[in-house]
Amino acid sequence: MVLSTLSVASRILDSEQEKRIAQQLANFLLNELISQDGLMRSWRKGSARYTAYLEDHAALGLVLLELYQVDFDPRWYQAAVDQREEILDHFTDSNGGFFDTRNDHEKLIAHLKILQDSPTPSGNTLAVSLLLRLAALTGEARYVNPAERAVRAMQENARCHPTAFAGWLCEIDIALGPELQLALMGTWEMEGFYPLKKVAHYHYLPRMVIAGGMPDRSPKPSLLENRVLIDGRPTAYLCEGFTCKLPTTSAETLDHQLKDIFRTSL
Repeated sequence: MVLSTLSVASRILDSEQEKRIAQQLANFLLNELISQDGLMRSWRKGSARYTAYLEDHAALGLVLLELYQVDFDPRWYQAAVDQREEILDHFTDSNGGFFDTRNDHEKLIAHLKILQDSPTPSGNTLAVSLLLRLAALTGEARYVNPAERAVRAMQENARCHPTAFAGWLCEIDIALGPELQLALMGTWEMEGFYPLKKVAHYHYLPRMVIAGGMPDRSPKPSLLENRVLIDGRPTAYLCEGFTCKLPTTSAETLDHQLKDIFRTSL
């Protein structure tokens, strides 16, 4: 949660200090909490302990994805994808949704699957959120299906008891769409990239995911593939369900496009 807050603060405030602290924290999490045994749940005095639960994998994936959308470092994107694969491989319930413990966890009296949100979202809510946002960056339907299946199963509960399923209500809204994508082609060193990024981060569009970088750089989301820089200049592609508006190199034009999206989404 701290990493997510720092990433969002950096994006909204255009603050290098918050971004730098977020990057340091992300490096710590990946270097200290992930071992040959996988993700660990706690850390104390240089030692990571206890196998992570669903909420740990999903939360880590989400905060790294949040940071990726700030600095476009492909390490954070790849690490978020890795957490998605862990969730699908080791936590999936064949009846829909996700268990809170791994399928290779020590034998328990009951294999718990907590669905209700508390002051923090449930592990299932976080997992669905990660799947939907990564699917919006990649266009891979096979990752949307388990998320939408879980969302459909929770609709009635969320309708009848909204205060107990606040996180689910947010994910139901995201799942209903439309999904929005913004690809910023270029690098930080290129003149014109920063103004496009600043405009992109100014607008509050919860359904929009952002990717940035060069088409020949890996790892990268599918959103960046087969897109070119116009006249060698940083270029923005604003898309809805991977159907894109005319690309632009102008921050002013991108600003108008995003304002139009905001007005039509009200």
